[in-house]
Amino acid sequence: KGHIIEHVECDTFILMYKYYRWKMIPNCTGRYTCRDHKLVSELRPIEMLQKIICLEEQSKDTCNTKMENNADDLNNKSFKQYEFSFEQETRKDPIIVVPFDEMNETGLITYVKKE
Repeated sequence: KGHIIEHVECDTFILMYKYYRWKMIPNCTGRYTCRDHKLVSELRPIEMLQKIICLEEQSKDTCNTKMENNADDLNNKSFKQYEFSFEQETRKDPIIVVPFDEMNETGLITYVKKE
């Protein structure tokens, strides 16, 4: 198997990667699934981002300058959360999307599993 190297500059993505464990989704370059399912499954994406801001603020004494600036950038961002629902039998679960940048190149996509 070959190795894929990704270069990520999105501050929000970097902080998410810092505070939660992620695993690349096979055959989906640039897409990851959170391995800390019990920590995040009950959080809405906006709540997850708010929690990351709080964790970063608490650890500023041990963070390097770039990470401190990232937390400040997160505090100043206004994230928008979009929800999509489908009427199709194969797509029952609503999808939630939170873009991290104005170009919509990086973001968080998740779904709400209906029981």
